[in-house]
Amino acid sequence: MPRLGVLGTLVWDKIHGPDGGEVVEDWGGIAYSLAAWSAVAPPGWSLVPIIKVGADISESAGQFLGSSSCVRFPRPTTGSACSITIGRAAVRS
Repeated sequence: MPRLGVLGTLVWDKIHGPDGGEVVEDWGGIAYSLAAWSAVAPPGWSLVPIIKVGADISESAGQFLGSSSCVRFPRPTTGSACSITIGRAAVRS
């Protein structure tokens, strides 16, 4: 199965509307690239994200990344409060 690696940071965006309007919160950063890949991935290909994730959102990030069928993301393991393992590479903040 062909794989494509992508580097980036997964963040939790908080977007404030103009003039103090509605506040929208959702995934940002590399999440846009992952969503685009999910929409156009050729059959049989998978994406391997190499990302930095803050300890405060690492659990939610694992759930988000695991929700895509064409993003190859093994169950995250945490070696410390500030790391998440993706494949064989540990990313530390």
